[in-house]
Amino acid sequence: MILTWLVWALTFPKLSFGWLAFVALIPVLGQIQKRDLTLRQGFAWGLFMALVPMLVLHRWIFALSVWVPWGYLAVLWAGFCAYQSLFYGLALMGYVATGKRLWTLPFWWVGFEWLRSLGPIGSTGGVMAMSQVSVLPILQWASVLGLWGLSFVIIAINAYGVWAGRSWVKWLGFGAILMCLWWGGSQMMWGPEALAKRYPEVQTVAIIQGNHPQSEKMSEDSYLKIRETYTQMTAEVMQNAHPDLVVWPETVTPYFNLEDRAWMQVLQGMVERAHSALMFGTAVRGAGHNVAYNAVVTFLPGQLQRVYRKVRLMPFGEYWPCRRVLKWIGVGQVMGTDDFSAAKTVEVMKLPQLVVGPSVCLESIYPNLSRESVRNGAQVLVNVANNAWFGDSIAMDLHFDMARMRAVENRRYWVQCANTGQSGIIDPCGRVVAQLTPQQRGVVLGEVRLGVE
Repeated sequence: MILTWLVWALTFPKLSFGWLAFVALIPVLGQIQKRDLTLRQGFAWGLFMALVPMLVLHRWIFALSVWVPWGYLAVLWAGFCAYQSLFYGLALMGYVATGKRLWTLPFWWVGFEWLRSLGPIGSTGGVMAMSQVSVLPILQWASVLGLWGLSFVIIAINAYGVWAGRSWVKWLGFGAILMCLWWGGSQMMWGPEALAKRYPEVQTVAIIQGNHPQSEKMSEDSYLKIRETYTQMTAEVMQNAHPDLVVWPETVTPYFNLEDRAWMQVLQGMVERAHSALMFGTAVRGAGHNVAYNAVVTFLPGQLQRVYRKVRLMPFGEYWPCRRVLKWIGVGQVMGTDDFSAAKTVEVMKLPQLVVGPSVCLESIYPNLSRESVRNGAQVLVNVANNAWFGDSIAMDLHFDMARMRAVENRRYWVQCANTGQSGIIDPCGRVVAQLTPQQRGVVLGEVRLGVE
């Protein structure tokens, strides 16, 4: 068990030894095969096998200690990780129930991995396929198999390793399988010439990373300073580089920015003069001002604004599930006064020269949302985020890894703009083609090619 904990954890950022995922489960599975387990024991093995890696992976929760008491965070961390681990317990319980036939393991594992991604606190963090973000040839299989299909292959190879036992002939076959996956994936990686041929249309994008600490963003006294920073940086890049699209992060200031008419006139004037589009995150009001949305707004020369409203909200950040119950048990002091509302459908932004599939922050961890954007015609995927809540924790790396997976799954360029990082441009093969160091103020300038198929 300890060996599996260690090997599995080594596949996470920042270590990212992704190739270890293909053998991570062999020590535990080997022990399970030797034992006569009840269903309850199978559940316990799965639960505790996953619990320690989940606790390690989600340690970023404690970066919120600036805002939330440590006691609450400890309960949240333990409860969330136990909930995530619960699904692996159910997976191994099902595996035991079907007679521990190794060929059934990938079905049980991936089925419950998928189930744990659903619901208000669903997540794809720690899904086995995510380990391959650091192994680009293997990562390419996500464009064919998707996140869940790639996880299925990884678990199937672990099961094969258990079946191989001490047979050196079977282990040669194990190596041959991995080499075939590596070679096949490498053939799917497009070089610059192939990318240019497949995606001939090019647009220039500038990403503005303001790098404002969350304490500064939350202070109304800082709103004017933050706006001036972004306005000045954007004016400079528009004048010097003439990008087609400029992107700012999520909630550039935590305010209904569109209601600051003077500032909006300044931004529209910049866009008109530069003949560029400007995209940024802001809160917007709904019809009748009764609801609010976390949204992405785009200013265009001579045209009406485009607005994307967030579909998948983050619990405890953008809304509080069971708000009345939580107030009753005394957690009301850490909750905001209002919740955001969620949009019903995934919309794309049709700009004059390209179609953008926007997303806000952690929407990027759900494969179905990006896939729906592409189905709706998105040629480039853009994510605006604010990771300042989590300081310099592993959350920043996890979020950027999700972006790389989404880029490969959809074979689209991905533009990520985060207030404190990581910000960058990712090509359809998962390569980072332009990036700014986290916790730094600056501009990422690069080209994206427009997906057409």
